[in-house]
Amino acid sequence: MATKTSFKQQCPSCEAMVPIRDPSLIGRKIDCPKCKYRFVVEEPADTEQDEAAAKPGKKATGIKPGAKAGGDDIYNGALDNASGVAAILSVAKAFAALPKPPRRSVYFAFVAGEEQGLLGSEFLAKNPPVPAGRIAANINIDGINWFGKTTDLSMIGLGKSSVDKEVLALARWQGRTVEPDQFPDRGTFYRSDQFNFAKIGVPAAYLKTGTHVIGKPEGFGRQQIENYEKNNYHQPSDEFHDNWDFSGAVEDVRLAFYLGCRLADADQMPQWKKGDEFEAARLKALAELK
Repeated sequence: MATKTSFKQQCPSCEAMVPIRDPSLIGRKIDCPKCKYRFVVEEPADTEQDEAAAKPGKKATGIKPGAKAGGDDIYNGALDNASGVAAILSVAKAFAALPKPPRRSVYFAFVAGEEQGLLGSEFLAKNPPVPAGRIAANINIDGINWFGKTTDLSMIGLGKSSVDKEVLALARWQGRTVEPDQFPDRGTFYRSDQFNFAKIGVPAAYLKTGTHVIGKPEGFGRQQIENYEKNNYHQPSDEFHDNWDFSGAVEDVRLAFYLGCRLADADQMPQWKKGDEFEAARLKALAELK
C-alpha cells in the first residue's frame, strides 16, 4: 500500500483532525496541536474498510490496516489494556471472597472508548447506578507493572482529595512510598477515565506502577515505560512475553483491593481538598441528596 505524502489523523482525545505532512512520522508519537494529547501516527487508510479499522479505539482490537498474510499484525493489547482488565477482575474476585461484604456496595466497570475521548466513562458518569453524591470514590486501574517489585507507586491526582491518606497509609504498610504523576507534562489526570467521575464530584485515585525497581539500576523502571510507549504502545507488538515479572503488579493490585475495602467500610465519604477544582461538583452532588 503506497503511503500518502500528507494526510490527516483524528486525535483520540479531542477528535480534532491533525494534519500529518511528513510520512516519516508514521509509527512515532506526536502531540495534538489543539489539546496536547500524545498519540501514535498510524499508516493512512486507502479504502473505507481500512479507514474504519484504523480509527482510534477500533484498531486496538483488530488487525493493522494493510496487513499481509503471515505477518504479525494483530493488535493484542496485552498491557493496554488486557492487563488492567485482569487486575480489576482479580480485585472483584477478592471482594467476592470476603467472609462479610463491606458496608458500601462496590461496582466494577470496564469502560470503552477512552482513546476516542473517554466515551465509556462519560456515559457511565452521566448515567451512574446510584446518585453521584452516594459514590464514595473512583479507583482507576489502567495497565499493570511488568518489570518487578518497586519501592514506590504512582498516584495520579495525589494531593487533590482525602483519598490520599488511605493510599499513603497502605503504601507505608507495604514498605513503599507514593509518588505523584511521574510524567506531569502529559496532563494524565484530565485524559483518563477518572476525569469524568471527578467532573460529577467523585474523588478519584488513578493508581500507576512505580519506577524505582528493587535490584535494578536507578532509572530502569522509567526506561521500561518509555521503551514500551515508544515501541509497543498501540502496536501489534503489545503482546505477552514470558519474561515479564508480575511480582510488582501483585503488590499494586493488592493495594487497590485494600484501598477499596477501606473506602467501602469507612464512616465518612472521601472529599476533595478545600479549594480543589472539583470540590464544588461534590458539594452540589451531596446537596442534591437532600
